[in-house]
Amino acid sequence: MDAARELALGREARRAGRLAEAREHLAAAADADPSAAEPRLDLAELLLDDGKELDAAGDLLRQSQLLHHDPARLARLCGALGELRGDDAYAVEAYQSALEVEPDLDLRLRRGLLLARLGRGPEAELELARVVADRPAERAARGALATLLERAGRRDAAEHQLAVMAALSPSEPAPVHDLLAFYRRRGESGHAAAVERWARALEGGQRKLRPLLPARR
Repeated sequence: MDAARELALGREARRAGRLAEAREHLAAAADADPSAAEPRLDLAELLLDDGKELDAAGDLLRQSQLLHHDPARLARLCGALGELRGDDAYAVEAYQSALEVEPDLDLRLRRGLLLARLGRGPEAELELARVVADRPAERAARGALATLLERAGRRDAAEHQLAVMAALSPSEPAPVHDLLAFYRRRGESGHAAAVERWARALEGGQRKLRPLLPARR
């Protein structure tokens, strides 16, 4: 059996969405070349995307560690496995290993969000700030960073992040409502009123009404 051909067929089938076929070809490629990490990493990634056979994916990743492999990809997949297993601390360390080999803003954002979830505020802030510096319009990073700063009592810094986020998307209501919610939480009625006018203008002056609930008999 030609391992390279099976790997190519597996990748083609996966791109086409034929996942069962892709799995068969990738498994055949791995069996045909016990020294190859690529088909094992491809197959592990397929299983992780499915999210069901985590033990099998873990076995494939452990096998790949003993072979000549792509260290950034292996670390990234190990992090994904950690997340799926609910081990955020392990995922954070695995993603850091991947980032040390190969910069990746999406992965840095993911790591920052995990750090925030773990309560490791200063580390999360550092990661998210790096994402924002390289990708100013990244709303997920700015929103999470603003939340961290507000929780840390750094009101002005949190306001700055929310204001920039709204300014970068002046025609979108969601970031404006985030800024409005910030001012309301802090009891800053003057700022809240000004931002609420902005939000109403974006919505064409039409306030969205909730549907009436049926009366109880």
